[in-house]
Amino acid sequence: LVERVRALAPLERLAVLHAAAPADAQALAERLAPLAQPPPLVVEATAVIGTHVGPGTLAAAVVSAR
Repeated sequence: LVERVRALAPLERLAVLHAAAPADAQALAERLAPLAQPPPLVVEATAVIGTHVGPGTLAAAVVSAR
């Protein structure tokens, strides 16, 4: 996931989404923070998404500056 996000840099905006994994999401956001300004948002995925992907899932939503 980190490499895929890096490939889209520079980033205008970045959010890290998680399904019942806030610590992992925060760690991923910290790792990706140098790629975006302002710092990444960390957001819990909705119950509808969480039901389909399962607990522990991480995702990134990006807006590329290119």
